Amino acid sequence: MADGPSVETNLWQYYQAQAPCKVALIGADVWNGTPAQFALFRSHTGVTFPLLLNAGVDTGGNLLTDYTDRDDYVVLS
Repeated sequence: MADGPSVETNLWQYYQAQAPCKVALIGADVWNGTPAQFALFRSHTGVTFPLLLNAGVDTGGNLLTDYTDRDDYVVLS
């Protein structure tokens, strides 16, 4: 792992400065992995933000269709 702040820390700091307490980071699994795969991802990356399972299904909106499979976007609602 590289030294310095994580992407998660950088995002949190940026949005806390822009809109304090009004932005939440959520990891959206657009590949529809299993809970065990998510646990492995959390373990390997050390993320602390919530992880949303099955974000690539049609029920409630399909983030894969709407935003593709890139992890470099932020959805604001």
